[in-house]
This record gives sequence, C-alpha cells and structure tokens, in this order.
Amino acid sequence: MRPEVREKLLQIAEVFVSYLDIPNFEVLDIVLTGSLANYNWTRHSDFDIHVVTRYADLQCDDIAEAFYRAKKQIWNDAHDITVYGHEAELYVEDVNEPPVSAGVFSLKDNRWLSLPEYKQPKIATGAVNHKVQDLIVQIKHAIRAADDPEDLNRIRTKLRYMRRAGLDTGGEFSVENLAFKVLRNLGYIDKLSRAYHTQQDRELSLESQESDYKIRNTEKLDRVLVKLCKMVVQGQKDDPDYYGMVAAAVIDPDNNIVASTSSNEEGKWIHAERNAIDKYKAQYNEIPDGCIIVTTLSPCNEPMHDRAGSSCTDLINTTNIKKVYAGYTDPTQHDHDENFTIGITDNKEIESMCKRLADTFL
Repeated sequence: MRPEVREKLLQIAEVFVSYLDIPNFEVLDIVLTGSLANYNWTRHSDFDIHVVTRYADLQCDDIAEAFYRAKKQIWNDAHDITVYGHEAELYVEDVNEPPVSAGVFSLKDNRWLSLPEYKQPKIATGAVNHKVQDLIVQIKHAIRAADDPEDLNRIRTKLRYMRRAGLDTGGEFSVENLAFKVLRNLGYIDKLSRAYHTQQDRELSLESQESDYKIRNTEKLDRVLVKLCKMVVQGQKDDPDYYGMVAAAVIDPDNNIVASTSSNEEGKWIHAERNAIDKYKAQYNEIPDGCIIVTTLSPCNEPMHDRAGSSCTDLINTTNIKKVYAGYTDPTQHDHDENFTIGITDNKEIESMCKRLADTFL
C-alpha cells in the first residue's frame, strides 16, 4: 500500500476512535476490507476501515453491536472524507466476528492478513438486475405509502439481512450483495434512510396544524423559479404554438422535482400546475403529504373559456398539497377559495422575470 494512503487511513481511524469516546477502548488492529482490498474494486468503492476491538470489553454484550453500529452511522452521516476520490467508511469490528472479505489488510501492521486471489468473477447479471428492479419498486412504494416509521424500517432490515445472507452463502459476488451495492450506488439506500428518519421525526413531533402550511427555504424555491423561467424560454424556442408562458413544478419531501410548462392541446390550454401534477402522478403514482408547488404565476381560480379542466386552485384543493410558491401574482384572478398557503417570492428580479412572462398573455 502506498505510504501516504496508509498514513491517512490510520489518521482517520485514530480520529474515529477518539470520537467513540469509550474509556480504555483497546484497538487490537485496524484493517482494510471490501473491494478496495480485493480485485473487484470500482470507482464507486469505499475504503472500508474496520477498527478491531473486543465487544465483550464494553461489558454489555446484548447492546454492544447496536451501540457501535449507531456510533458508526452517526459518524459516516456526519463526515464526507475521501482519499483519492474514494469515500472512507468506518466500522467497529468484533475480533470474534471478522467481516466476510476475500482480502484483509492490516493498516496497523502494514501486512496482508488474508491475501486476495484473482478469480474471474461469475456474476449473474440478469438475476442481479431483476432483484434490483424488484427492490426499487418496493423501496419507492414504501417511501410513498408508509405512514409509520416501522414500515420503512422493515424494508431496511430486510435489505440488511438479504445482504448478509448473500455474503454468507455466495460471497462478495452473490446476487444479494451485488444488488445491495447497486441500490447504494443509485442512492436508494440513502433515500430509504432519509425517509425513515423524516417519518420518525414527524411521528415524534407535536406541532400546530398551521405549521403544515408554512413555506420555508425560499432561497431554494427561488432557484427553482429561475429554472422554470428558463424552461419557458426554451419552450418558446422549441415550439411556441405548443408550449405556454407559465411553468410549474411539484417538489416532494424527498426533493424529487417534476416540472412542466403549460401546453396547448387542440385549442385548449392545459395549465402548468395541472401538467406538473399529472406528470408527477405518472411517475410516482400519488402525491404524498408535504409536497409544494412552485409556479411562475399564481394559480388561476376563475372560469376561463380556453382552459382545459377545472381551475388550478380547485385542482390543488383536491390533492395533499398545502403550499404554493409563486414568482408573480396573477392580477386577473380575484376569488380566494384555496385550501393552501400561497407565498410570493421576495426576490424582485425573479418577480420581474416572472411578470414579464405573464404579461405576454394577461
């Protein structure tokens, strides 16, 4: 191993041990495992650094594993440490339960404990892809439909046991382990974890109903408004007879953004809010609680002869959306029967930009 890499990994481990803050914590070894200690590494591979100790020294065997796993998770969530582009992941390993890995390198002693052998991997690509697609469907459904954090925790536990079973029976190239790695690289493991903690936070929180209607993080929403304005401009370049002068986006609690402009369908205008809601439903089925609509022009609420469908206000009232953030207030709309909060940007440049777009047809 290159000396500067070994020294850096040992330094990271030393800081991690200090973070654990356990009196008389004995470091028996510090080892590198996983794909970067084997022949199957990729650009997505992490430095899996295991601090080896004796769980029994904690004198609470029944919770030692859970305790160290929780400390590890907090550390890894809080830090973004990379060594030549590869993330460093820290673990506390029980000396009596070594990890399943073809290669194990002692950073402390600077020697191989288990030297990996190159073998042409036998990868069941079709089976891996099938399992990944099936699990993606399950994860998306769990995130959309769960109203209890335990519903999300069940699939997290299922994935953890699935990977462990695959490693035990088929090793690092097992279908289960490879599927887990693909899900992790695609961001689904992280999405599931965030959804679980968000749901748990909601369950443990006690707030007034009005808080559900409060608009926050307007700087982020303003950036979305700028992108929506650019979408309108691009639509006018591509096909001005079809694309309209308003754009809207649905943003869900997982920060998925689905956007659309208004569009002309056989002489009737489908407003941007309706297009964005329909596109979101087509992609994610239903609109969950906590979504917000961002639109360059506040939703219409009065009859219009050239509009397809009901008013945007009536449409939004039928959904779980409780917040709308607009770039400009439509001065031609006067009814106020919305069941949601409308916020208007305080950024005068963005408001002016949205107004210029709206003035082309108001």
